Amino acid sequence: MDKDNKKFSEYFLAIDSLSKGQRAALKRSAGKTIGEAKGEALSAFYTVYPRSESRFGQEERWFLAATLFAGNKTRMVQSVMERPWYDTDFGWTLRKIPIKSSSNGVERRFTALLDNRDYNESLAYKLRQLVALADSRQVPVNWPALLKDLLYWDHPERFVQKRWARNYYSESEERE
Repeated sequence: MDKDNKKFSEYFLAIDSLSKGQRAALKRSAGKTIGEAKGEALSAFYTVYPRSESRFGQEERWFLAATLFAGNKTRMVQSVMERPWYDTDFGWTLRKIPIKSSSNGVERRFTALLDNRDYNESLAYKLRQLVALADSRQVPVNWPALLKDLLYWDHPERFVQKRWARNYYSESEERE
C-alpha cells in the first residue's frame, strides 16, 4: 500500500472511530461546503483531518468524502478492499448496482457527473446522490480511492473520469 493510500485509509478509520454524534454531524453536512457546515461538523472534521495535509484548496474534497462516508452504511469486505484501488473505483461501484433495481437514471446521473470538468458544488451534489443510491442498494464504495480521485478530479488529462467510465461501461464483468 503506498503512502497516500495508507493515509487515506487511516482517515476513514479515524472517521469510523468518531462518536455517533460526531458522525451524525458530518452526515448532516453532506453536500455542503465547509463554509456552510455547522460547528459540530467542523469540529468532527478537523478532529480527523490529517495535519500533514497542506494542499490549499483540497480541504473541501476531504470534507465531502468525510460527510459522505459518515452517512454510508455499506462497507467493503476485506477481499474486495485488497483489490487494487483502481479496480474498485466509483465507476466499479456504480456498475455493481443490480440492473433489475437500476434504470437508465443511474447512467444519466453518472454521465452528468463525468461531465463536471472541475470540482465544484454541482459535482458534490451529483456525487452525493450517487453515493446514496449505491448505499441504498448495499453496494460498497472504496472510500480511499474515491478521496484520491476527488483530489485529482480537475487534472487536464481527466484520467479519473476516463477510468471511472472504463470501469462502469466495461463488458469484462457481468452486471448483477
